[in-house]
Amino acid sequence: MTDKLTEDYNQLNGAASDTHLVSQIRTNISNIMLLNMQAIQRKSNIAEKTADTSIFWVALIGSFCFLIAFILLVNLPGNIANPIKELTESIKQIAKQNYSQRVHFEKHNEFGELASSFNTMAEKLEEYKAGNLEKLMMEKKRIETLINNMNDPVMVLMKTVSLFS
Repeated sequence: MTDKLTEDYNQLNGAASDTHLVSQIRTNISNIMLLNMQAIQRKSNIAEKTADTSIFWVALIGSFCFLIAFILLVNLPGNIANPIKELTESIKQIAKQNYSQRVHFEKHNEFGELASSFNTMAEKLEEYKAGNLEKLMMEKKRIETLINNMNDPVMVLMKTVSLFS
């Protein structure tokens, strides 16, 4: 169409009064404008489809991100606070001299290492308490034995003192 328009224009330059040629040029220009409008419409439709697809994917990804954020909002504080609460309760039990208290975290992270260290400490305290209790019981038995055996010499001593008086 542009070649036809160029050809008609060049002919018009040679014969400026040809009305049929002017009408043909106007028709060519109209056809080119129509063709351009159709191209614009086609590109507009493509852009609209691309925008719709983009909106769909942005909405889908946004919803997915919101879902992940909501799940983290609900679960993350509990994942941090629950082990700390459990450890705090165990520490209170140890303070009450309940050395058999243990913490069990199945995770292999900082909380797992903390639980392992806490359990080792509780075990050592339990061993120390048992060792001290055993020593005290032995000392008590020894003193009781001494006291039980002292009755006889004390009685003899008391009789001896009463004879001399």
